[in-house]
Amino acid sequence: MRLLAALIYTGAGILLVGEYLIESIPPFLSGLIFLALLFSSVIIFNRNPWGTLTRQSHAEHVKELDKKGLLVRETYTSNKAFSFEDYRTGCLAYILQLSDNRVLCVYGQDYYKYEPSADGEEPKTDRQFPCNKFILLRHKKRKEVVNLILEGKVFEPEIIQPPSNDTLLAFEARLKKSLNDGDIYDHVTYEELQSIFR
Repeated sequence: MRLLAALIYTGAGILLVGEYLIESIPPFLSGLIFLALLFSSVIIFNRNPWGTLTRQSHAEHVKELDKKGLLVRETYTSNKAFSFEDYRTGCLAYILQLSDNRVLCVYGQDYYKYEPSADGEEPKTDRQFPCNKFILLRHKKRKEVVNLILEGKVFEPEIIQPPSNDTLLAFEARLKKSLNDGDIYDHVTYEELQSIFR
C-alpha cells in the first residue's frame, strides 16, 4: 500500500512538473526535481525511512524504538483464524478471533515469512503463525504494527482461496474500511466475516 502511495506521489509530481514547468525551467532542473521526488517518497512513505537509508536492520530499528519508549506491547490470545491472499496488493491477511470475541486483522507482505515452505522447497520450514498467544508491538504515535512476537502454540488457520474482487469489496464494506495491519473490529463477529468467503 505504501509503495502504491509512493508511486502515485512521484507520478503526480512528475505530471505537475511536465504540465506547468517543463518549458520554463532548464532540463537539468527537471531532473533534480525528479530525484527530489524519489528521495522524498522514501522518507514520506517508508515505515523506517532513516533505517532504510542507513541500512539499519528491522531488528535494530525495533530495538531503537523500544529504547526510546516508542513501542506499545499488546498481548493477544486466539484459537481461531482464517487467511487469504489479497491479490490487489500481494499481501497475506490473517483474520483472528480474539479471546474477548473481537476480531484482529494481521495484514501485510511481511507475514509470508510465517507460512510453511511449499512441498519440495528448501529449506523446509513449518508454520509459525497464527499461534494461540502473541504480542503485537505498535508504534506509540503512529499506531502501526512494528513487529510480531510469537509466544504460544501454533495452530492451522482455515486457508481461503484467493477471493474475487467482489468478495474483497463486500468484506471491506462489512469492515467499513479497507484491510489494515493491526486493526481490531468489535462491530462485527468472526463468523460474519468468515461467511462472506463461503
